[in-house]
Amino acid sequence: MQKISRKTKINFYLFCSLFIFAIAFFPFGEKAIAAENQPADPETNLVNCFQYYSFGSIGISLSPERFTYYPESSITFKGTLENKNNYPVVDGQLFVKLFKRDPQGPEAKNGDFEIAEFSALNNINIDGKKTKEVNFDYSLPKGIANGEYSAQFFFNVSGKYNLAGLSFHNSIPGGTAAFRVASPLEKTIYFDKDNAKLNNKPYGFRKVNETLESNDSIVALVPLKNQTKNTAEIEIQKDVYFWDALNEKGKVDSKVEKISLAAGGSRDISYTIEEPQYSVYLIRFTAKSDAGQSIISIRPTINGIFQPRLNYPALASFPLKTDQKSVIFSCFHNAGSLVKSGKLVLTLKDSEGNIIAEQAYNGAIPSEMVATAKEFIPKKNYAKVVLSASLYDDKGTLVDSSNQNYDCDQFEPSICNNFVKEPVAPIAVEMPLQSSSSAPSVWVSQGGRILWAIIVLIVLAIAGLAAVKLTKKKKNK
Repeated sequence: MQKISRKTKINFYLFCSLFIFAIAFFPFGEKAIAAENQPADPETNLVNCFQYYSFGSIGISLSPERFTYYPESSITFKGTLENKNNYPVVDGQLFVKLFKRDPQGPEAKNGDFEIAEFSALNNINIDGKKTKEVNFDYSLPKGIANGEYSAQFFFNVSGKYNLAGLSFHNSIPGGTAAFRVASPLEKTIYFDKDNAKLNNKPYGFRKVNETLESNDSIVALVPLKNQTKNTAEIEIQKDVYFWDALNEKGKVDSKVEKISLAAGGSRDISYTIEEPQYSVYLIRFTAKSDAGQSIISIRPTINGIFQPRLNYPALASFPLKTDQKSVIFSCFHNAGSLVKSGKLVLTLKDSEGNIIAEQAYNGAIPSEMVATAKEFIPKKNYAKVVLSASLYDDKGTLVDSSNQNYDCDQFEPSICNNFVKEPVAPIAVEMPLQSSSSAPSVWVSQGGRILWAIIVLIVLAIAGLAAVKLTKKKKNK
C-alpha cells in the first residue's frame, strides 16, 4: 500500500505541476501577443476620445404645430436644441428623415418605410450648456399616402460628426416627432425592405449584417412594388456614399434611370460595386413618382481595407482668453478592419493665419475610437480661430480633413464676454490591441490562450486516466 500511495502522490504532484505551468504560461502568452501589436513609437500622443466627445450630447426636442396634415400642406416643426457639452458647438446641421409607420408597429423587424430625408438647418452654433430655439418648414408631397408618420432628427457637425443620432441607422435617431396625414391615397409605391438582399443574402436594417470581403463584388438589391391600380412612371435615383449620406462630398457615384411599373407589379432595383475601394458604403435608392416617393439605404461593410476617418475635431473651450488654458483635440479611428499606420495633424490658427497651437499623431490607427489632444495657453484673447484637422493613410495620402470655424459673432448673443472655464487635462491612454489580420481583436488577444487551455485540459485528462488505471492495477496485485 505504501508503494501505491507513493505513486498516487507522484501523479498528484504531476497534475499540480501541469496546472501551475498552465496558469504561468497563459498570461505570458497574452503579454507576448500584446507586445507584438503595440506601435513601435512609445510617444503615441493618444488620449481618451470620450473625455471630450460625447455621443448624444445635443438634445433635440421638436414637434409639429398640430397632429393632422393633408397632402401638399406645410408642416412647421418647432422646438429646441440643447448643447450639453461644456464647450461651444459650431457648424452644426439638423438632418431629418420622414417615415410612414409600418402597420406592425414596434414588431416590424426592419423598421418603418422611409419617404424623405433632407437637411433642415445648417450653420448652427450653440454655446456650451446653452439651449437654442429653432424651427423649419417642410411641404408634404402631393402623392403622400394616408397614415401615421414619424420624423427622425439627427444633429451632426460639418455634415460628418454625429453628436445626436446615426442617420445611417433606422433605429438610432437623436429625437422623434409623430404626425398623421389624411389623404385619399391609400396605396403607393414602396421599397420592400423585408426582402432586401446584399450579395444574394437577406439584409437586415436592424441587425449587424455579414462583413464582405474586399476581393468580392457587392450587389445590393431590393424589390420596388406598386400597390396602386394604375401603371406608375417612376424615376429611380441611385446614390452611393462612403460611410453615410450626410455630406455630398462623400458621394462616390450617382445614377438615374426611369421605369414603368404596372399596377400591382414589382421590379428588383439593384446596384453593383465591382471592386470595393472603401471599407463602408451607403447605397441609397430613391423612387419618385406621382404615386408617392420611397427611399431605402443599404450599408455594406468590407474586410481587408485600411480606411482612416476623422470623428470630431474641436476646441475644448472658446473664446480663448489670455493665459487661460485650453485644449485642441480630435477623435479618429480606422473605419476598416485592416490596421496600418497613419498620421493626424491638428492646427489652430487665428484669423490672420498665425499658428496658435499644433498637435500631431503618427502611428497605428485602430478600429476603436481614440484621440489626440494638446493643451496650450494663449498669449492673448482670440474671438475668431480656425481648427484644421488633416488625416493621412500609410502612404502619406490625405484621406480626410476638416476645418472648424470659431467666431464669437456667429453666436446669438455673442459669447466674447463669457467667462470660459478651463477644460480638464487630456487623459493619456494606451494603444488598444490590434491585429494585422481581418479577425476581430478579441480573437487575437484570447484565441491563443483558449487554444492552449484546451490542449492542457486534454493532457490533464489523459494523465488522470493513466493514474486511475495505474492505481487499479496496483490494488489488484
